[in-house]
Amino acid sequence: MQKRASLTEVEHFNEPYENWYVFTVEKDSYSLFMDYLDREGIAYELAPDRPTRADMLEGMK
Repeated sequence: MQKRASLTEVEHFNEPYENWYVFTVEKDSYSLFMDYLDREGIAYELAPDRPTRADMLEGMK
């Protein structure tokens, strides 16, 4: 997945939360990237902009 993304970031969280991997994908590669995630059964959330740490924590509650 990292090879398909233009930028990969990891947001580290402590137990009981899992770390989040944030991928930035160029518009031209978006469809292929999403198809790959779907085919592999990888859960994801879409956001037009990088979510803040607070946004991520809110989604975990």
